[in-house]
Amino acid sequence: MQRKTMQSKIDDVATSVLTSAKANNKYLHAVPGKARIIGVFKEIEVFQEAARLLATTQTHAEIRFYKFTISSYAGSQIAMSLQQVKHYADEEKKPITIRILLNRRGKIAALFYGSNKGTGLETLQKQLNSEFFHLEVAYHTTSAFGSYHAKVISIDDRYLFICGGDPDSGLELKLYETALSLESHELCTASRREFDVLWKSTLVDSESRVKDALQQEELESTIQQINTDHVDVLYVSSQATESPISSERSPFKIAIIQGIFRAQSIIYLMTPNLNDSDVIAALANAINRGVQVYMMMGKFMNEKKEKLWGGTNSSSIEKLVAKLLPDKRRFLHLRWATQLETCQLSEEYGPCRVHAKFCCIDNELLLMGSSPLDNQGMKHSHEVDIVALLSSDQAKNIVKHIFEERYLHGRVSF
Repeated sequence: MQRKTMQSKIDDVATSVLTSAKANNKYLHAVPGKARIIGVFKEIEVFQEAARLLATTQTHAEIRFYKFTISSYAGSQIAMSLQQVKHYADEEKKPITIRILLNRRGKIAALFYGSNKGTGLETLQKQLNSEFFHLEVAYHTTSAFGSYHAKVISIDDRYLFICGGDPDSGLELKLYETALSLESHELCTASRREFDVLWKSTLVDSESRVKDALQQEELESTIQQINTDHVDVLYVSSQATESPISSERSPFKIAIIQGIFRAQSIIYLMTPNLNDSDVIAALANAINRGVQVYMMMGKFMNEKKEKLWGGTNSSSIEKLVAKLLPDKRRFLHLRWATQLETCQLSEEYGPCRVHAKFCCIDNELLLMGSSPLDNQGMKHSHEVDIVALLSSDQAKNIVKHIFEERYLHGRVSF
């Protein structure tokens, strides 16, 4: 009976996402499948795992990041893996192609966030490209909205790595990041097909062509029965929209709101920023129903920028608390991120900032990926996330590894 109830939860989430996609005739990529979760990772583990998986490439790999700097720790780890793959390709005389798709800030975006043109990948291409090894790089130029914010590596249509941070300027060593890797042919195939469309559209620079092509992707809605080795997983992603007026409703937003509305006992949540009004309302609804909600965020994370894009974390928590019944406020447990050694609050651009995108509901439903719970992530950016149905033991172990230690170091707010 418990398994049937668990199964219905992810069925409901999948159905909600797929139904919304078809009803609105919008691109909301949602692909259910089976996957073996290899592991979940935090902090420096994140890009060590990315490099380890990438080094196993046999024929092809597709890489998507928002930012990339080869001189960063993570960038250097990825570069070393590419060198290993090149050596293997040349030794075995076996063709291998690695494609990297990056976001490049246009003039408006650069005014707010600075330029990100110095990746170092062009030099690496010259060093590594050979008769058998091919490293290709393409860029999506974005304005203030509509960035390619996904962080995904797909390898040989077999391994999929999804994380919340980028290999950029050493930031991956200052930010608290999370990631998961999994093995799934069907989800990797879906990711590659999506990558192919984005890659081609970037080369011809046609946003409408992206949307038309992606809408033609078949959305499968059948989820198979669980077996002992694999879990049910939903791969969700959305198209970037550059207009501040028109925006797609993120499938991850649909998934997490459905999960929160169906929560019965407990929610663990980490996000760099929270200001999406629908997510705030869903959390308030859960708390008012008596669901224990444990939240971990940075009080000052992106504070200056988020004032322009929908509100700071502090103002969003004030809105959340204002929606709570007085006798239900005890079900909200919020801690602000602190520097581990000094216990001081993490500053806007200081170390130990929480950049993780993590949610676990009722020790069953796991949501991880690149989507922050702000207006950009929920409405405008191209994001990729995973929704997985786990056993209680699996979920509790993940919460302990990813959430609990960091939460215990936080400063109590509620």
